[in-house]
Amino acid sequence: MHVPVDYYELLEIETTATQAAIKKAYRALALRYHPDINPDESGGEHIKKLNQAYAVLSDPVKRSLYDRFGAVPRSMPPGRPRAAGRPFGGCRGKGRGMGCGGMWMWQELLRKR
Repeated sequence: MHVPVDYYELLEIETTATQAAIKKAYRALALRYHPDINPDESGGEHIKKLNQAYAVLSDPVKRSLYDRFGAVPRSMPPGRPRAAGRPFGGCRGKGRGMGCGGMWMWQELLRKR
């Protein structure tokens, strides 16, 4: 059974920590638990957890979701939020409309207004 980990507790910081404090805490703990420095076998697993915690808490969007809902879903798309000029995210199929369920038609209609 997967036990949820509190990322703030893992990085030993408060929930009100700034981005600079998060980065500082992560670097100190990563140095402490790095497998080259710490020969303990559980160090590698701890580093993975630290990396996950830092990846979530250092990104303002992921941190906001984590603060509201707990664990951030793994299916969350990586990278930037959707561009403002592309409300439906565009099509990924071959040509217009392929794989979009016809959403391109709505985009064209809204542009013509």
